[in-house]
Amino acid sequence: KGGIREWFNSTLSSTIYVDSNCAQRFQDSPLHDLMAHLTAGVAVGAPLREESLTLDNRAALMRVYSGNLDGVPLRVGAVVLKKNNCTYDMLYLSPSSTFEAGWADFVGVLSGFQVMR
Repeated sequence: KGGIREWFNSTLSSTIYVDSNCAQRFQDSPLHDLMAHLTAGVAVGAPLREESLTLDNRAALMRVYSGNLDGVPLRVGAVVLKKNNCTYDMLYLSPSSTFEAGWADFVGVLSGFQVMR
C-alpha cells in the first residue's frame, strides 16, 4: 500500500496533498510527533488552530499554521492519522488570502477519507 494523491486549484493557487507511508516506511510515533515531522520546514510558529478528529474510525490530529515555502508566505492545514500499519499525511497549502475559500474542499477530502483494504 502507499501512494500520493494531489489536487490543485488554480483559481485559489491552492493544493491538497495526501500521502501514505506503510510497512517499512510506517512510523508508530505519537500523532504530535508525526505532525511536527510533516510540517517541519514549512510551518512557522505555534499552530493557529488545533483539533482532534476521527477519520475512518481512527484518531487524527489537525493543525493550521502560518507557513513559508521557498520564501513565499502561505497558510498550512495539516492532518496526520495512523491506521493498519500506515501513516497518512494530508496537507492543504494556500496563500493566506484564499485559504478560507478552499477550506471546505480540504474538509471534503477529510470527510470522505477511507482506507481501502
